[in-house]
Amino acid sequence: VGAETTWNRGPGKLQNCGEIPPPEQRLGTNSADGLSDCGPVQWHEMRLPIKPFPTMTFLLFWHPVIMNRTRTAEVIPAPGSPVSRVVAPEILDGLPASDARASRSRRDLRRLNQLMRNPRILASALSGNGGTPAVSSIAELGAGDDWVLSQALSLLPHTTGRVTFVDRQGQPAPETTRVLENCGWNPGFFRADVFDWLQTADSHDAIVCNLFLHHFEGPDLVRLLKLAAGKCRLFIALEPRRSRPALFFSRFVGLLGCSAVTRHDAVVSVRAGFCGAELCALWPEPESW
Repeated sequence: VGAETTWNRGPGKLQNCGEIPPPEQRLGTNSADGLSDCGPVQWHEMRLPIKPFPTMTFLLFWHPVIMNRTRTAEVIPAPGSPVSRVVAPEILDGLPASDARASRSRRDLRRLNQLMRNPRILASALSGNGGTPAVSSIAELGAGDDWVLSQALSLLPHTTGRVTFVDRQGQPAPETTRVLENCGWNPGFFRADVFDWLQTADSHDAIVCNLFLHHFEGPDLVRLLKLAAGKCRLFIALEPRRSRPALFFSRFVGLLGCSAVTRHDAVVSVRAGFCGAELCALWPEPESW
């Protein structure tokens, strides 16, 4: 950008060879194409002050299949400005559990949860118990295929207890059920709306949510948290952090082999995420927790 300048690597340092002459001084009549003979081709190397990304990253950066591009008139926030929270529908939520696209997207989510270390984070939170006695009953809201919680419990010492999975349309995967049973947990599944289930469900020691609360906003989110607070003594939520870096990297989940559904939903999830103490401010009676 700017004046054309060539760089040549000299012995042990980088040398500036000056500006390239204007086109009328570069052209000659010694060759068939009108260019003067510049001699043999040489490779020039420039050392950058920072380590560059692998070349393949640059090759894939603008590929429309790899880099998610929303088709809406999205306003990119200015540098340093906060990312406004926008809750929008996700494609996976509208797909039946038997749909092939839903199955692949759930496999993508397993990979992303593993990379974000969500099973280990959840296991650490459950083992710490917030200073409360050990949990023997857990309910997960918006459980999907139950993979994250089953992996988290497999990292904890063997114990016995009951696990309740609640989801409007998901279904437990057979392998996750086997993992839970081998760890001593008795799994159960309810296909229901979380609001309906929370109003009639028994109390559990802990209620957990993984990438679920960001689907709600305003009064619905406040109501959900209030109902959950009355049904447990330990509440754990793992949600997307709404920030410019997270929004930027959410557009590159295609590099991990994620499908079109996941590429769309990743950006939507980050925009609907939380930052700072937003969730804590919505929790009912925070002084007693």
